[in-house]
Amino acid sequence: MQKLLIGMGLSLTACGPVVSCVARGARVQTPRGGRAIEDLRVGDEVVVANPATGLTVVSHITAITSATRECGSLAIGGRTLMLTSDHPVYDPIAKGFFPAGDWLLGDRKHLLEIGDDGPRVVQVDGAKLFCAVSEVFDLTVEHEWHTFVAEDIVVHNKQPAGCRIPDAGVTTSITVPDDERPTCRCADAGVGRWTCAGSGGDATCELCGSVDAG
Repeated sequence: MQKLLIGMGLSLTACGPVVSCVARGARVQTPRGGRAIEDLRVGDEVVVANPATGLTVVSHITAITSATRECGSLAIGGRTLMLTSDHPVYDPIAKGFFPAGDWLLGDRKHLLEIGDDGPRVVQVDGAKLFCAVSEVFDLTVEHEWHTFVAEDIVVHNKQPAGCRIPDAGVTTSITVPDDERPTCRCADAGVGRWTCAGSGGDATCELCGSVDAG
C-alpha cells in the first residue's frame, strides 16, 4: 500500500492540483548563485536546463505556488534535496521525468546534476521516505523546457494552466501575454486573439461572437 501511495504520481509530467514541490531551504540556481526557494519572487531569474543535453539558459519565474506537505529527502554528494514524493525529477538513465517517490523507495538511483563544470549523472547516496512536514514551493518558468535546478538537481517546474483552442490543435496558456497569444478569425472576418478565462476549458476568441478556428 505504501508503494502504491507514493507511486500515484507516476503519470505526472508536472505538478498537479495538489502542490507537489521542493521544500523550504532548497537552493535554486540563479545567474547570481544559489538562492533559497522561499526567497524567490515572480520575475526573478533562474537557471533552467534541457535535461536531454544538459544545456542551461536563464529564464524568469512567472508564478509561484506553495503549501505545507509531508516530504522525503534525497542525499546526493553531501547535499540534501527535500521534496514531496510526487514532484517530478529527471532520471538521466530512463531519460524522463518521474515522481520523487521512485527515488525515495529506492526504485531509481540516478539524477542529473548541473554543476560548475557542467552536467553529470550522479547517484543517490541515501533516501528517507519521510523526513518532515514542511512548507514547499514550486515555480513556473517561462521557458519551454519547464525545469529548474534545486540543490544542483534538475527537477520539473509547475507548467502553467491553459485552455484548449477549439479545432486548432494547440493550447494557449493563461500566463502568456495578450500580444503573444495565437490569433483567431471573427465571424465578420476581423482578427482577434484567443483568450483563456480559466484552466482546463475552451479558449474563446476575444471580442468575437462566432469564430473560425483557422
